[in-house]
Amino acid sequence: MAETRKIKHRKNNKPWQKDGVKPPAANRNETDNRPRPQSPREKTSAYNKPGEASRRPAAPSGAGVRKSDSRGQQRYESDSRPRPRPAYAPSTGRYETDSRPRPPAPVKAVEVKPAVMGYAEYVGEVCREFPNKVLFDIHAADPLAGFTYPDECLIKQKALELFWKKNDLPGIPEKIIPSPLSRGYRTNSKRRVLFYKGKVSLTLEQSRCEPGTLQQSSLEPVLHLSIYQLLLGLLSSVNYQMLARSLNYCIIRGSYTSCSVILNVHTVDNIVVRKIKQLAATLKKDDPRIISCFMYVDPTKSDYYLESKRPEKGVALKKLFGPENIDITVDGIRLLYPPTIFSQVNESMLPNFTGAIRELLKLTAETRMLDLYCGYGLIGLTSAPYAGSVIGMDIEGPAIHAAIENAKYHFPGRPLKFIASPVTADSLSDKLPPPNTKEVVLLDPPRSGTANGVIGTIAERQPFRVLHIFCGTDEIPRELQEWNKHGYIPKRILPLDMFPGSPNLETMILLEPK
Repeated sequence: MAETRKIKHRKNNKPWQKDGVKPPAANRNETDNRPRPQSPREKTSAYNKPGEASRRPAAPSGAGVRKSDSRGQQRYESDSRPRPRPAYAPSTGRYETDSRPRPPAPVKAVEVKPAVMGYAEYVGEVCREFPNKVLFDIHAADPLAGFTYPDECLIKQKALELFWKKNDLPGIPEKIIPSPLSRGYRTNSKRRVLFYKGKVSLTLEQSRCEPGTLQQSSLEPVLHLSIYQLLLGLLSSVNYQMLARSLNYCIIRGSYTSCSVILNVHTVDNIVVRKIKQLAATLKKDDPRIISCFMYVDPTKSDYYLESKRPEKGVALKKLFGPENIDITVDGIRLLYPPTIFSQVNESMLPNFTGAIRELLKLTAETRMLDLYCGYGLIGLTSAPYAGSVIGMDIEGPAIHAAIENAKYHFPGRPLKFIASPVTADSLSDKLPPPNTKEVVLLDPPRSGTANGVIGTIAERQPFRVLHIFCGTDEIPRELQEWNKHGYIPKRILPLDMFPGSPNLETMILLEPK
């Protein structure tokens, strides 16, 4: 009898191969009774004895067809014998067939507080419920311009009351003081310069638009539109394309009759300097309403355009022609300020703005007024004829220098003082004189609100009247909570529509001790 040839390759180790000869196809399914070596699993099986073939218990009577579960374990459909839980299940000491009642899992009561929206979102909510359906786009430059101005004021009033109620704020807001100019009121404006497909665009937003486009806004005066059209025509010419590639913004600041142009550039070299001087000379010749022009260098290409932020350090500004300062006349007082510092954008609203401040503070000849975040002295100097003394404070820079010069010119010899310092808790304690019984405080901080500790330090001086002006409505809940914590509550809440066409308000809140 021939010996069975050892099959070296696994792929040829098949039970129907004998002596290396492949059997005919008819015999491939015959049972192979040759003895096989036991596998390690069969040797340790609990169902067979050593030397016995592998065997398993017979299926119980009536058992169904055997099948495999997802882990390869053999079981019978009708087998109801209790089994331990799998290794991955938590050990509870019970079996799957345990029918004893189990206590319900404890349910934690989670208090879900409704999210409080910002004021602009409440404006959008009121717009959607308003009878006159107008598309409200919160990201647009003038999202409320599609409404009539009386309807816009009504929408803002309802949104403010809703904001007050949802935030559970003390007091009741009064009726909004409307703006004399509802459209075309902005004395500050900007356009981002985009160079795309060989064409220049002046856009309101950072997103791209059709090449060669000038985006317009109904909130800006006709003067600004004509100057932007002039700028677009010049920058689109071949002579100024190199300059157009180096520009971030074109900015216009001034009044309703004259203005200054600021060219914000991110790259400066000999070619850019020469071209920007040529452009300034052309602007001066073609439009006499442009009284000055400046070049502002911003290599970071930031969104800062001399309005939304107040620089802590000097900016790289170069005058190309005209006077160094911009002028504005309020309550018969002509004030000068550099083009790089903040100023109110709605000139038509300024008489109502300063008049409301004097009405709420009730200034007298014995009153000492602290004007915090004073800027170039707009509020302090227009209040000076009605107050005994004025002390202003703002971050060191061109704004304080302008306030000092304006005070010297209009009120020589009067007790008016302006301190160059950031408004912080430490600076208020170190730089202000001791408090007196006739002291009132005015705060007009940036949109982000006051710094930590400022309200507490002011409250320690115990002024008998505080007027806090909010240009960011969303900061009101946080700041009022701080005032209440230090013993001051609102007595009057007076909103002013300083920004028609936009979902923003300027809100004056008069606070007095409890």
